[in-house]
Amino acid sequence: MTDTEWKMLWRDAAPPVYQDTEAIKPMLQARTRPVFRRIRGQLLWEAAAFSVILVCYYDAFDGARKPLYAHLVLISAATAVLAHSVTGYRRFRPLHDTAHLKEALQKQLKRMRVYAVYSVFSRGAWTLAMAIFFSTAFTVHGWVLAATFVLLLALQLVWLSRIWGARIRVLRDAVREVSA
Repeated sequence: MTDTEWKMLWRDAAPPVYQDTEAIKPMLQARTRPVFRRIRGQLLWEAAAFSVILVCYYDAFDGARKPLYAHLVLISAATAVLAHSVTGYRRFRPLHDTAHLKEALQKQLKRMRVYAVYSVFSRGAWTLAMAIFFSTAFTVHGWVLAATFVLLLALQLVWLSRIWGARIRVLRDAVREVSA
């Protein structure tokens, strides 16, 4: 068949009759999209973990012996990560202000790229804050602790970059498929 024949068949075909428009609504909700569901799950898990750490860090990690700057750095980094998680949860809700699927996906892709950069940065800042907090207690082998945190930071950055890269790739492929 040629393109012209396909186009004629398409034009002559009867439009689908939707009997039940309620069946389509669950597909449009964010909780049914696998990529966004995984992102939301990760964000909620991280928010719970950071909240628990903030609640019990003073007693569990001998916070009374740490200097004030170590507390401020740790609390501000954890608060930044929590705030980032909350904004991320809100950011990945479906867009209702766009009329076309392609435009909505492009906006989500742009939002996700920005969020991914901030996500990797905030997690790195959290690891550095933990290094500052815990290195105040160690004096003899401080270089071992510092090397451990640098290795941890490098592994974390690589791991998070791969996770966000895969998520962005899935959304970018979806934009390409819609554009084609």
